[in-house]
Amino acid sequence: MRELKLDYENTIVHIPDLNVFRIGDKVTADEGADNDRFEGVVIGIELRRVYSSDRLEPCITILHDGCITDEFKPNDLRKVDPPAPQPNLTGIERAARFVEKRRDDYVQEHGSYDYETGFTEFPGEGLEYVGELDEIIEGIRALATTEDSADV
Repeated sequence: MRELKLDYENTIVHIPDLNVFRIGDKVTADEGADNDRFEGVVIGIELRRVYSSDRLEPCITILHDGCITDEFKPNDLRKVDPPAPQPNLTGIERAARFVEKRRDDYVQEHGSYDYETGFTEFPGEGLEYVGELDEIIEGIRALATTEDSADV
């Protein structure tokens, strides 16, 4: 590790290993001589003066399991990968309901129920149009259950 010295001209200190971390990052500390493996959240990042010298060392403080532990060096920690984004099921359902409303409005406006046959009849290609809307609704809802909607 390189030694850092503080002088009066330093206003910004660029330490690539330390600048990887931000307050609020989820990190993992692997098992070491002084600690077990655990996950926590970064709550402090600083440069500490080593004893009464002019030498500075990076120090990261984390909160884990209700405890605060400091004196971690950047190489002691690694960032936890963020979880994969969850599908917006609410948005998918809202889209399906939007198309359902359009279908229901069309049926209400253009359909007529035949009591003898028990079917709703439409002028022209209306029945085909309603069937297509039903397929679209079904397809939208199927997006919520597919693992990779990017292939659609």
